[in-house]
Amino acid sequence: MARSIPLAEFLYNNDIVELERTGRQWRLADNHSVKFNDGVSGFMDWGTGNHGNTIDFLAQYLGFSFCDAVTRLLEYEKDAGGGKKKENEACVRRLSGSVRSAQEFVLPEKGQNNRRVFAYLTRTRGISSETVNRLIRDGLLYQESDHGNAVFVTVERDYY
Repeated sequence: MARSIPLAEFLYNNDIVELERTGRQWRLADNHSVKFNDGVSGFMDWGTGNHGNTIDFLAQYLGFSFCDAVTRLLEYEKDAGGGKKKENEACVRRLSGSVRSAQEFVLPEKGQNNRRVFAYLTRTRGISSETVNRLIRDGLLYQESDHGNAVFVTVERDYY
């Protein structure tokens, strides 16, 4: 569906507006009160309290008609193979000017099991076993081999 396409990804990949990265969020370069979270199809304008989905943003802030917004989003989803992001490294470099190259970034070696990490996160930190199992299954969490530390990995596999 058009309204579920992540807004920051769509705006960046189509060079519609200039964005700035601030931690896990993006904001409009010319209006810092309008923010978007990674992978989310909505926005929040902290200055006015206005919020909504991707279609709402295109209509309210960029002047798209409803039909034009939906058409453009569906074309983007089709052309991008389901909305695949550009390489995150290039995105961060363009917006922040400081990123290590993918060649020099190496994740710690995985251990043989995840028992200690699982026990710590479920018993001590109170995270549900379903959540921990999902993160492990998706390769976003593992126990490193040297010290048994928990390693959380970003979806782009560029930071832990």
